[in-house]
Amino acid sequence: MEKSTAILVVTHDNLGETLIDIARSILDKNGDCAAVSITSGNIIGKSIESISYAVEKFGKDREVLILSDLLDGTATTLSLTLHKLYTIEIVTGLNLPMLIEGLQHQDLPLQELAKKVRRAAIAGIVVAGDILRKK
Repeated sequence: MEKSTAILVVTHDNLGETLIDIARSILDKNGDCAAVSITSGNIIGKSIESISYAVEKFGKDREVLILSDLLDGTATTLSLTLHKLYTIEIVTGLNLPMLIEGLQHQDLPLQELAKKVRRAAIAGIVVAGDILRKK
């Protein structure tokens, strides 16, 4: 049996842990998901080690989808350094809809899941007034 795709949320401060808690509460499901927080006091090498450790904790040769908060941010930049070492994909612009979608579809292969969560993230961004004006 193939293992599901694991999800690692790498963000500034505690954003990732908070979003995971909220998503799990909404779904009433844990999923194979963890978070790594990057704070302003973190040493770069230690942060990379933390991300690497979290990826390895999911299991050897495991596909891991990394969700990060900001494209040019430290969390993404550090995650990118591990791209050649592990079977990972990184999707930036973390929001709650993408995390929920990811947790609901961890059975998908890594690349499919990455595309699916990206679509969910985009679909979750709306100008509420536009919806109200259409009615």
